[in-house]
Amino acid sequence: MMNKRVHISSLLAASVGVFSVAFAGGAGAVTAPRWVNIAPVPETASDALVADLANLGKETVVDAHAYCCTLVPESDPATDKGAIYARRFRAVRDRVKALSPVRQGILFQATIGHGWTPNSRTPWQKIVTADDQWKPYKFCPLGKEFLAYIAKAAKALADEKPDFFMVDDDTRLITGVNGCYCPLHLAEFARRTGKERTREQVVADCKTDPALAAAWDTLCRDSIGVLLKTIRAQFPPSVPGMFCYCNFDAHHAGHLARLLAAPGQRPSVRLNNAWYTSQSMIALPRILSMTAREIADIGEGVDVLDEMDTCPQNRYSTSATRMIDHIAMTAFEGCVGGKIWITRLGNVHETRSGAYYRTLLSRQKGFLEAVTALDVSRTGIVIPIPEKRPLDAWLSYKPTDWGVSFFGYMGLPYRYARAKKGDVVALSAFDLPYFSDAEMTNLLSGAVLLDGAAAIALTERGFGKLIGVEARAWTRAPISVEKFEDEKLFGGADAADLAARAAGAEELSRYLHADSGLTPANEYLAPGSIRFRNALGGTVVTLAAKLVAEPVHLTQFWYYNETRKRQVTKIVRALAGGRVPGGVFYAGDEPAVCLNGTGRDGSRIVVLDNIGADTIEHPEMVFENGAPKAVERLGDDGVWRPVGFHAEGGEIRLHAPVGSFRPAVFRVR
Repeated sequence: MMNKRVHISSLLAASVGVFSVAFAGGAGAVTAPRWVNIAPVPETASDALVADLANLGKETVVDAHAYCCTLVPESDPATDKGAIYARRFRAVRDRVKALSPVRQGILFQATIGHGWTPNSRTPWQKIVTADDQWKPYKFCPLGKEFLAYIAKAAKALADEKPDFFMVDDDTRLITGVNGCYCPLHLAEFARRTGKERTREQVVADCKTDPALAAAWDTLCRDSIGVLLKTIRAQFPPSVPGMFCYCNFDAHHAGHLARLLAAPGQRPSVRLNNAWYTSQSMIALPRILSMTAREIADIGEGVDVLDEMDTCPQNRYSTSATRMIDHIAMTAFEGCVGGKIWITRLGNVHETRSGAYYRTLLSRQKGFLEAVTALDVSRTGIVIPIPEKRPLDAWLSYKPTDWGVSFFGYMGLPYRYARAKKGDVVALSAFDLPYFSDAEMTNLLSGAVLLDGAAAIALTERGFGKLIGVEARAWTRAPISVEKFEDEKLFGGADAADLAARAAGAEELSRYLHADSGLTPANEYLAPGSIRFRNALGGTVVTLAAKLVAEPVHLTQFWYYNETRKRQVTKIVRALAGGRVPGGVFYAGDEPAVCLNGTGRDGSRIVVLDNIGADTIEHPEMVFENGAPKAVERLGDDGVWRPVGFHAEGGEIRLHAPVGSFRPAVFRVR
């Protein structure tokens, strides 16, 4: 154990030393690509593939090709994959270069390995999982033989002078495995903590000791750092390096991207926000939530690229329209480009299914460049992000929040942010475990919207006095209708019981019961919503209805309707002091995402994304800060053009049809 401990410690130190030497000689301005297309490197590239790669660089937004080099060790002795891919890369690179100035680089794909087992295996140290039951074919990034193999492969590829390189997302030790518990890692952990532990002891101790869990998390990050430094050291300082990661490792991404970046290069990471094989329209709000949460985890000072993978690279899985929509909408969360995968790998170059990807990428080149260049200060209802990400919080994976489940369908403006004084905040039960008591108290001192599930969770956590209700599971008679002002709303299938109220709580709506569908609903059951001003000066409105739930859930559709939208809009408006935060929202009754903010020139930018199947012929918008003097729409070519509009019943009807998944970007003056 002692000898292994010394070996790993030396390895970590030596890797840092090599990294420093490789960067000796001064720094210059180095830029990484923004629009990276993943390309195959077959034994012999067909003329059609070469022409396609050249045309993508000349005619579309694509500014770089990353040739996919799958380097996970195979066979015994290990196949020299680096030399093989270097030869293939050289051949296709030179042919494309003769036709197009597009940048051409390397994707280090599956270095550690994604877990699949090849026909012939390499007998080096593999990752050991926490329970030691799953035996993934994934190599420990501290293994001496593995690092030597990767260094040799990277050197062979670097010698071909690629324009950049990108390291793929199997280089992570949290997502999917929760660390490596092999002898190499146990020895290094013992060195760092001063105590030897078995695999079982590490797992048990990390569950009860937050400091030890943080130390384990840091070791996982540093282990990947050894691998990345090994790759980086093979490339000259003029070659930019880029990083891809998986969800749960997002908090490591900024640090690791900096290890790969060349001197003078702004670190660049590809998010893990793809929605593979998705033709679904209503998946978009969840993608936006994942994107925003991952970017918050990464932190400042890093360029983030959207992951628009169309796995398995044809329109049977993901449509071209869906791809463009994904790229454009995530730009408003902070993405400055994207990783695009529209070409099948292997020796067969299929073209028919992928043709329309190329058509739209060409037709909408100006649009994509323009939306990623827009600098918009977002406004809207805030879905808060915790100040610090807990180690066990997989916040980016399938989140269920107000944006995902309600605002993203109903056209009310929202944004993901760390809440500040004056914001209107919407909290869901999904969010609550990730906020400390101090953070929660601070949030409840402002304007807050809760649904029934969040109210129950806050009650159980001891915050009943600050929200003005003691919420509990519903055990009363079935709800027939909710009476709000002069309107009757569908009762719905699931709600919290807000019967026990604090003094001063104001009932905004009432739940009523009817004996049958043919008799009046006259029997009072409980409040449908309550407004309460607490001792901290905060105003909390609690809707008993459990609005925030999994999308495409049958009971959820009780709440997707125009009367419920009017109710929530009125409540939010009151919480914000008379106007919906941002002052602009979509008033129509189709599923749509509405985002807005202020551009650098002071103009209002409004984004309307139709996530329904029907074209919105004349979008109905409400501008609460005053009717617009002029409205322009961003065209496919990136040019702003005037849009006609007229006022009708307090709404502005835009003469600009919005098709399904065709995000409309308006500039309002």
